[in-house]
Amino acid sequence: MVWFIRRLVPESPVFSSTSQSKKPNKITEIFQGKHRRITVTATILSGGIFGGAYIMITWLPTYLRMELGLPVVSMSGYLAINILGSLLGPFIYGRLSDKFGRWKTVIFFLLCQMIVVSVYMFANVSMDITLVLGFSSAHYKADWPPV
Repeated sequence: MVWFIRRLVPESPVFSSTSQSKKPNKITEIFQGKHRRITVTATILSGGIFGGAYIMITWLPTYLRMELGLPVVSMSGYLAINILGSLLGPFIYGRLSDKFGRWKTVIFFLLCQMIVVSVYMFANVSMDITLVLGFSSAHYKADWPPV
């Protein structure tokens, strides 16, 4: 489908007229002058967010099984709920970022993620709470970057 759209659907006249009038940008421009600080900051922040997402999908089920004694069968339910949250997360994030702004929403989601991980780590959680937290934690990783 993507190949079809990229190859056979023509660009809009507005895009074509504006893109031809500008000189092409080089990728190295994002590391120069006024863009350097935001590029480095966004790279570090996104690395942390994607690292957290990796932990939530790979390490956390093992932790929940080994430390909290949740059965292996329950882990598939946890992952299914987490995936559902990953599908719905961008829609929820979009609504909130339109209402409150992108950076405020990112900070809010990161604080919520910190709370979710703290509950997993330090509270004795039941399977029901684990599923709710798995759904809510999936939202945070699906919403980056806040451009």
